[in-house]
Amino acid sequence: MFSGNRREDKLMGVNPLFFGIAALDMEGVEPRPAVGLNVQAGLCGLTLPGASPLHAALFYPSASPERPIGIGRFSLSVAMNGTPTDATKGLIILSHGLSGSEVVHHNLGEYLARQGYLVVAPLHAGDNWYDRSLINSTNFFLERSIQLSRVLDGVLAHPEWGERVPNGKIGAIGFSMGANSVLVLLGAKIDTGKAIEYLGKVKGPFKPMLEAALKGMLLEPKIISSNICDGRVRAAVIMAPFCSLLNTSSVRQINIPIKTYTAEHDDNGLNGDWLREQLPASEFEMIKGAGHFVFTAQRRRSPKELGADIPLTTGDAISDFLMNLDADQHNFDRSAFHKYLEEDAARFFGMTLQDKAEI
Repeated sequence: MFSGNRREDKLMGVNPLFFGIAALDMEGVEPRPAVGLNVQAGLCGLTLPGASPLHAALFYPSASPERPIGIGRFSLSVAMNGTPTDATKGLIILSHGLSGSEVVHHNLGEYLARQGYLVVAPLHAGDNWYDRSLINSTNFFLERSIQLSRVLDGVLAHPEWGERVPNGKIGAIGFSMGANSVLVLLGAKIDTGKAIEYLGKVKGPFKPMLEAALKGMLLEPKIISSNICDGRVRAAVIMAPFCSLLNTSSVRQINIPIKTYTAEHDDNGLNGDWLREQLPASEFEMIKGAGHFVFTAQRRRSPKELGADIPLTTGDAISDFLMNLDADQHNFDRSAFHKYLEEDAARFFGMTLQDKAEI
């Protein structure tokens, strides 16, 4: 269990952006020491082909030394395009939240890479920090999960990375809307008819944001059957889940190990309590003092300066909401929590993705 107080941030570096934009070395900053025996966190960009190409960040165990780099407003410690190790412990797909990015959970990607995992974090096409064309579409929820399945296909078929994934050792991590995407990937169905009831319960800054994101659902209430149910995923970590539009019976049929983290001060409805009722055999943990965004990596600069990398428009409820990405309250220590989260996620996947003979 986690508890702790806030510390002062030691922010560092410059303000470049990621794939297709720029990733710059950060001079004068010491690399973070690797966890384990000479295993560092490597990072490269992947473009997965198709009618609509998908872009992703791939964190991987590397024998090359890490260096601090800045990507957007995030500070990473990675071996950019470093030499990969010959073997890995498994593959983990990481799904960001509404209007997020492939590096918004880079701390988890880096840590798990140092522990021996491949971690692929797609930039969800049509739902990311610069392109929201998918939001409000009736295909919004289903398309995100289809993208996750496509990413798994692409990595497993990749001539360099596919052979490094041990058979049967695939996990998933999802945050907020990404948690919904992971649950749909596992077989959950969307019930858009629950949108009206759900929006009536939501309070605080989430309400205008969700009204903007879900208005398309209000026009066409129905149960959306995904027919994905990707059996390759054997374990999942769910963070601050958005799952109030999921069909109850379909969620109850999910039968893989799941660890869910909720935040005590999350205004995102009663998603965590509802999910606990549907999956009573899974691990659940409420993080005391935490708000919704404590699961995302902290960005450089003060909260007043943040948001220039988000396309703001007048009356844009989603952009206004995302301005709170770095605003922790209740004296919460996000840095200490991330250390706990990283170690606990590695523990969970180490336990659930191992062969019985390895335990």
